[in-house]
Amino acid sequence: MTVSESDPWFGGEGVARLRALSNAAKVSLFEVLIACAWTDGEVVGEERQLIQEFLARAEIGEEASAWLLTSLDERPGALHLRPLEADARRFVLERAILISLIDDDQADAELEFLDTVTRQLGGDEHELSAILIEVADFYQRNRDAIRSLGSPRSLGRIQGLLMERAAAAVRSSIGKLVQEIKETGELGKLLGAASIRQLTPEEGEKVKAQLLDICKTVPALAIFLLPGGGFLLPVLIKLLPFTILPTAFGDGSEPGGAG
Repeated sequence: MTVSESDPWFGGEGVARLRALSNAAKVSLFEVLIACAWTDGEVVGEERQLIQEFLARAEIGEEASAWLLTSLDERPGALHLRPLEADARRFVLERAILISLIDDDQADAELEFLDTVTRQLGGDEHELSAILIEVADFYQRNRDAIRSLGSPRSLGRIQGLLMERAAAAVRSSIGKLVQEIKETGELGKLLGAASIRQLTPEEGEKVKAQLLDICKTVPALAIFLLPGGGFLLPVLIKLLPFTILPTAFGDGSEPGGAG
């Protein structure tokens, strides 16, 4: 198998991080990967091959490897994971997200699975969202070099999961959010402008600053401020009542203009 250094599974950095894990963390990693592969009711050939090859590089010991490989043929029971340190937890979650991309089915079940794993490993929803965005950004930058992920729709699936999460965050706090935006004034104008044209860098920074302030009272909106999370802004705009964005269409701005 030809391996690119940017390959998230078998590139130099990926294997080095894998081998740096404790044996207990390695076992947790493969328990998660196998359970994720079983999420839609079967382990497809690509998933099986990927897990087997990654396991062969893990230096985990013959007995543990044999036990884990058995789970590829017989669906394992419910996961009962112990919390991991932040770096190890991030590595496990990154790989769980990547394995979920191979099969294009069961997006909702996969997101629920990732939420459960994150909590068991000692993380939270915000951490999972941050990792999802980082994986999406990595995949977008390296998609031509990555051969271990199957469908070209994978990037869209990650973004779809994040958009669902962002939409849920907005809906859960829509009352407070609308009130905050009405009180800020300028944020409503900027979001309205963003609905018809691309914001200037200066305007984008203003949006971030005001959303950061709103997050003090509406913490769920933090997903929109994650590094690389700018593509989620249309979700926020779409779900806001049109009546709080009137200035976007009455300030003389033209699409594509500086505002």
